[in-house]
Amino acid sequence: MSKTVQNSTLIENINLDLEAGKILGVIGPSGNGKTTLLLCMAGLLPFEKGSITIGDRSISAEESGISKEKLWAFRKKSGIVFQHLHLFPHLTVLGNIIEAPVHVKKSTKEAAEFEARELLKKLAIEQHLNKFPEELSGGEQQRVAILRAIAMNPEVLLLDEPTSALDPIRSGDVRNLLREFADSGHTVVIVSHS
Repeated sequence: MSKTVQNSTLIENINLDLEAGKILGVIGPSGNGKTTLLLCMAGLLPFEKGSITIGDRSISAEESGISKEKLWAFRKKSGIVFQHLHLFPHLTVLGNIIEAPVHVKKSTKEAAEFEARELLKKLAIEQHLNKFPEELSGGEQQRVAILRAIAMNPEVLLLDEPTSALDPIRSGDVRNLLREFADSGHTVVIVSHS
């Protein structure tokens, strides 16, 4: 896959074959295309050459006018945690985590809430389930964003600087959760500058 931004090639002929159950780390300095790579992998940013396949779905730069349905089906295969977290400010922690499972996966609200509560315990923030994002620290918001992505049970989980706002103990909790998620048959891709 290749991607050019403002006449500058950020990604050139990258070829990855990611296995289920594995974690891939992409490390490099700021401005080298790590976030761009994640956005392309998630189907959120078009690219000039190549293709991306997740499970039984793929998108290709050579396809002209990819249908919204095909793009949507592809995007549902991955979950992404952005560096800027994009939590829904009008929803509580619990609401943020259950929103997509209920409305996209069509889970029952009860099942989604049960799963969300279990996930919140794993990152030691269950006491904040009724708070709104503005009432949380940056590290707490980051953990909620990670849990929100995991709650969708994506085949591939893409994370941009997932522990940047966390202390060493909470970073360890997140690493353990991501390892557990990968061990359950998912692929995890983490980008970081360190």
